[in-house]
Amino acid sequence: MFSRYLTKFSIYFILIILLFYSNILYANCINFIPYYYTGKSHKIIENKEFCVKNFSEKNIVYKSDEFGARIISNYPNKPKKVYFGDSQLLGLDVNAKEHNFFSDNFSVSLHATPNNGPYEVLNLIIERNLSPEEVYITFNFSRDIFRINQNWNPSKYKIFSKKELEEIIVSRFQYNLTLMKKYFLDRKFTFKAPKVSKLRQNFFDKEKLTFINNLNTYFSILKLIKKSDNKFGGYYIYPPFWAFDVKGRKITALDNSVKIDYKIIVCSQVKNLKPLFSKIYVMDLDNKNLLKSNLTKDLRHIKTKDVHFKDINKFCA
Repeated sequence: MFSRYLTKFSIYFILIILLFYSNILYANCINFIPYYYTGKSHKIIENKEFCVKNFSEKNIVYKSDEFGARIISNYPNKPKKVYFGDSQLLGLDVNAKEHNFFSDNFSVSLHATPNNGPYEVLNLIIERNLSPEEVYITFNFSRDIFRINQNWNPSKYKIFSKKELEEIIVSRFQYNLTLMKKYFLDRKFTFKAPKVSKLRQNFFDKEKLTFINNLNTYFSILKLIKKSDNKFGGYYIYPPFWAFDVKGRKITALDNSVKIDYKIIVCSQVKNLKPLFSKIYVMDLDNKNLLKSNLTKDLRHIKTKDVHFKDINKFCA
């Protein structure tokens, strides 16, 4: 028993040393996005301004609104666009004005956190009760193609409850210490780089028809929650980062089989997407600029500056 307490003491001692080091290294920033699980979706803590350092070479500043969405541009007297998605949409590596969806003509906010899948997006859309033309949905093929299964359980990835997060976010030291405890002791999440080969194999292990059927089901539900005959504003599809071979962070090659299957699955949904969305855009894997680029520091995302979409009609031609 004594050795067990000694081990725990040693771990906490190491955590505090690491924390002091990270506080010096990251100045006034925290180490990870402060988000919580509501029971239906994940949200950034509301009405806060904070910076995060871990995912970029520079400090990334976030400002959240009263709904738990990241504010990209805020013009109270202009029309609004509200985007829904996961951490690829959030823009872990850019400040607001560098984001793809920054606009001088609209108020733009992003309902986006790690582990927010397509069904969590549905819950957020229902909760916000927006006009369809204000709603813009993103689909991160890297992860959402697996989360589109109705058996996906987002509560497995709960790091904080709202109450717990509100108690610790007032102190950067306390927040970072609690975060490190959850990482080292509770194993609630990981910064460990994903194995591209494993994710690729998980994808190939399933029939394409399974993914297509899951998407058909999802869009039939999305159709039911639309408030009026008006179409949603837009739909954006990000490609899977695991389609690329990487050396360190450098993208070195594209897996051709993933490229083909990605196109087959995406283009199978044109018939579902066109009646629902005014605009539909896809990011093409066959992009020479991507093959000269790097992934983000966490090796889980395509860099925001490298995100370029094309109309789905051109992509599927």
